[in-house]
Amino acid sequence: MYHYLKGLLVKKNTQGSLILENNGIGYEILTTVLTLEELEEGTEVKVYTKMILREEEFILIGFSTPLELEIFELLKTVSGVGIKSALKVLSSLSLSQLIDAVVTEDYTLLTTVPGVGKKSAQRMVIELKDQFSRRYAPGEFALGNEVDGGLTGRGQGSKRQEVTEAFASLGYSPREINQVLQALDIQEMAIDAILKEGLKLLLKG
Repeated sequence: MYHYLKGLLVKKNTQGSLILENNGIGYEILTTVLTLEELEEGTEVKVYTKMILREEEFILIGFSTPLELEIFELLKTVSGVGIKSALKVLSSLSLSQLIDAVVTEDYTLLTTVPGVGKKSAQRMVIELKDQFSRRYAPGEFALGNEVDGGLTGRGQGSKRQEVTEAFASLGYSPREINQVLQALDIQEMAIDAILKEGLKLLLKG
């Protein structure tokens, strides 16, 4: 099956998919908010993919880095976590936040993901904690390590990462920051606008 597809990113759908054209064929690929933030329309991109048979049709899932694909596949091994749930988790938390939350058993942060309740969070910790601990070094869980060759391969210029670091420097917790990022349409906003509107929400408590 396909390991990755490389081609022109024709369109990004804010609902969680993109259209990639390769050799005259347009592939619709389901993905996460974080991957959509990393890729720019009208440019040539590489998307790491997984083809899945669902209800008698093949669907493509794709991510901007091999590690995001790897963690997606690990999430799907958790009891009760399907394709949509795994994508929702990866759209709501950065990879470092997710790994850190599972390893440290931070149920409060995990349950900020829409659709993830306490029982689902507990299953994620029980079934993934050992695997995450073995695969990823503790130093990689910190903010700022999601760069090429590090935890995720996301660029340091990532909009979400820059905003997260800015709010963290002001003393806000990952949980508070994540709630703000979920409340704002950051994909369509400039960084200064995100910081301004996000700070308003944080000050409201």
